[in-house]
Amino acid sequence: METSQLKKHIAMLVEESENNRILEMVYTILEQDFQLEQQRKKPIWDSLNETEKAAVTEGIQQLDRGEGIPHASVVQKAEALLKR
Repeated sequence: METSQLKKHIAMLVEESENNRILEMVYTILEQDFQLEQQRKKPIWDSLNETEKAAVTEGIQQLDRGEGIPHASVVQKAEALLKR
């Protein structure tokens, strides 16, 4: 079923339903989806708190100073820890 048909059919079912429990469940699902979609539209930076922003900024500064750890080294250490 195409999106427009599905929306019309759902609207019709909602309009006809007298089951408050089902209506609340549908509402909850749609509301959660709406909230998630709004979060996805925001830049990730805007969703970080000040502590997280400071940590990211510090990490960037460390990389700029050449203090980063190569990816291969991190993977190697992680694999060693997982083998324990």
